[in-house]
Amino acid sequence: MRTAERVIVTAAAGIILFCVGYGLTFFVELPLPRYFPLEHRWGVEPAAGSISQVWYGKMLFTLLFSAGPAAIADLVLSRTARPLPPRLPLIAGAAATLVAVVTLGWLMAYEFGRWGL
Repeated sequence: MRTAERVIVTAAAGIILFCVGYGLTFFVELPLPRYFPLEHRWGVEPAAGSISQVWYGKMLFTLLFSAGPAAIADLVLSRTARPLPPRLPLIAGAAATLVAVVTLGWLMAYEFGRWGL
C-alpha cells in the first residue's frame, strides 16, 4: 500500500471516530473534566449555580477516542504486505466526508434548537 493511500484511510478512520466520539458525549453521561472560569478551577461534577465549560473535557475524550484506534489502524496498514482494494481510499474519504457533514448538521440543529434559533 502506498503511503498516500494509507494516510487517506487512516485520516478517514480518525475523522469518523472523532465524529462518533463527539456525538457520544451528548448521549452518554461521562464524568468529563470541566472548567469553572469564575472560580478558576477544574472539576468533574457540575456545581449548582456555577458556570462551567465542559467543551474541553469533550475534546479530550474525543481526541483520545479517535487518535488511539486511528494510530493502530495506521500501524496495521503500514505493515500490510498485500495491497488493499484500489477504491478503499476513495470510499473511506467519501464516508468520512459524509459522517462529518451529518455530524455538523446534527450539531447545528441541536444547538439552534437548544438556544431557540
